[in-house]
Amino acid sequence: MSFSNEVKIEICETYKMPEDCKAIMLYGVLSAARTFSETEIEFLSETKEVSEYTSNLIGRLYHVNVPIIIPNGTNEHKKELFQLKITDKKICKVICDSFNCGRFAEAVSMISLDERITWAFIKGIFLGSGSVSGPEAEYHLEFSFKRREDAIFAENMLSSLSFSPKRTTRRESQLVYFKDSTSIEDILTGIGAVKKVLQLMDTKVIKDLRNRINRRNNCETANMQRSISACAEQVNAIEYIISKRGIDFLSDDLQRIANFRLQNPEMSLSNMAKELSGEFSKSAIDRRLKKIVITAKELKEQKGK
Repeated sequence: MSFSNEVKIEICETYKMPEDCKAIMLYGVLSAARTFSETEIEFLSETKEVSEYTSNLIGRLYHVNVPIIIPNGTNEHKKELFQLKITDKKICKVICDSFNCGRFAEAVSMISLDERITWAFIKGIFLGSGSVSGPEAEYHLEFSFKRREDAIFAENMLSSLSFSPKRTTRRESQLVYFKDSTSIEDILTGIGAVKKVLQLMDTKVIKDLRNRINRRNNCETANMQRSISACAEQVNAIEYIISKRGIDFLSDDLQRIANFRLQNPEMSLSNMAKELSGEFSKSAIDRRLKKIVITAKELKEQKGK
C-alpha cells in the first residue's frame, strides 16, 4: 500500500467532526471529483476506505444510499478503482444546492475566513485528489484537478493558511503542489494524519543523519586523497633533487625534512611534527616541503632551457 493511501486511511478514521466541517470536507472531495454537477456526480478513488468514507458522508448528510462500484479496468497506474456515482438528477441538485444556496452555503462562504472550515476543505481535496511521496522519496505533496478554476481555488485556500503552493499543468491535469518538507509536514498535521507525520519526521531525521555521515566520509576521503597526492609529489620532488644535484644541494633543515619524508612517505604533517619532537611545527614542515617541491620544479625548468 502506498504512503498516500495510508495517509488517507488515517484521515478516514476521524469521524468526530461538527456537521459543517463534514459538509465542507465532502465539498472538497467532490470538488476534485470527475463530475460534480446538478445532473451527475461521479467520484473515483484508488482507496476503498476513501470511497466508503465518502459514501458514509453523503448518507449521513443527505440520507441517501450511494453504493460503491468497482468498474471494470484500472487507472493509468494499473491500480484498481472504486467508484461512487449518482445519476438521479434530483439528488444531484439537492447536493449541489446545499453548497450553493442551501444549508451549507454559509460554511462554503467561510472557506479561507475560518481556519477550521478551511482545513476541512483541504482535508476533503486531499482525500479526493491528493497524493504525497513516501518518507524515503523526495518530498512531494500535490493536489490534482481536472478543472483549472478548482486548482486556483485550492491554491488560494492554501495561501490563506500561510502556505506558498506552486501550480502547474501535467498533461490534462491542473496541479497544486509542495516540495518542501516543512509545508508537507504542516499540511499532513492540519488534515489529521499525525501518525504519518511522525513517520515522515522520523525518516527525515534518519535521512539527515545519513547525509551528514556521507558528507563527512566524502570530505575525509577527499582530504585523504589530497594528502596522498601531496605526499607522492613531495617524495618525487625529493628523489628528483637527489638524482640531479644530491641531497647536499638542500639546506640542512630541508635535508632533515626531506630524509624524514623519504622514510615516512605517507605520514601526515601532524604526525611528522610529533615524531620530530617539536623540532619543527606542522606549518614549518609544510613550508619546507613546499620549498622542496618548488626547488624540484625550478631544476626541471632549468634542464628544459
